[in-house]
Formats: sequence, structure tokens, C-alpha cells
Amino acid sequence: MSFSKIFSRAGVGSGTAYHYFESKEILIHTLYQECSDLMDREILAEYQPTATLKERFQVLLRSMARFVLTHRRELSVIVACGHSPTVDPASRLRVNPSMAAAVSLFAEGQRSGVFVPMDQTMAVLMITGAIIAVAQGQLDGKYLLDNSAVDEAVEACWRAMAKPGVSPRNLLS
Repeated sequence: MSFSKIFSRAGVGSGTAYHYFESKEILIHTLYQECSDLMDREILAEYQPTATLKERFQVLLRSMARFVLTHRRELSVIVACGHSPTVDPASRLRVNPSMAAAVSLFAEGQRSGVFVPMDQTMAVLMITGAIIAVAQGQLDGKYLLDNSAVDEAVEACWRAMAKPGVSPRNLLS
């Protein structure tokens, strides 16, 4: 995307933009960082590290669905920049706080025998990808995603990650 298109879309002149950003790359990096930070704040706002494993799992995924539904543009920036060579690799590959919480949650679930053994980062990407896709379906007008439907999707993600044969008693710890 050219700088002139960015300026036009933002409704600012090039002089104003160049006053704050030296290059398109710095502007894009700043935008990516701000959107990522917003996502982290919103996803972790209700997260309680002392809650049960299942409660923390549910809070993370419900918060992700809510973020997607309320911040479509920001998610688009995160996704686009997360794969773009314009954003420096260190920023794209950094483990943000919400991802760190989710990976830690999976590690704990695996240690306790609740979750299937697999790479924790891959597990997080699988379930967050599923929740993002479900929320995108609402945004695309495919169905109404009410709280009940979000709960169903979160429960399906939980069952996908839970180790077969884990007793219901263990699922709440």
C-alpha cells in the first residue's frame, strides 16, 4: 500500500504523517503493535490466574470471540501484519501476553493430564483459529452468534483439546 493511500484513508496530509512517522514501515509497525496491545488487554481483562483450568480456558476463548466481534479492523491489521515482511520479525514472532497465558494454560493442562499431548503453541493456534472463524461467520452474516452459540463453540474447543477418558471431575480442576 502506498503512503498516499494511507494518508487519504486516514484523512491526513503527508506533512502530518511524516511528522510522526519516518517511513511506511514504522507506521505499519506502530499500528500493528497498538492493535496487538489492545487485543492483549481485552483478552486478559477478565482472566484470573487462580480460576480453574476450564474457567480460564473459557474466559480466554470468550474474550477472543468478543475481540473479533468488536474489533474487526484491528484483527485484520494483526493478521495481515503478522505475516508481512514489513513488520520486523522480532515483533511478529514475539510471544504476546495473551498468547503466553494460553500456552501456559495448555502446559498446565497437559501436566495435569487434562489436555492431549501436543505442541502448546500449535494447540493455542488451533483453538483461537476456530473461535476467530466462528466469530467471522457472524460478521459475514452466516448466522447469529449469541452468548449460547459462543458457549457451544468454546465447549467444542475444550472437548477437542481434552484427553479422551478424562473424568468430568478432573475437567473442573
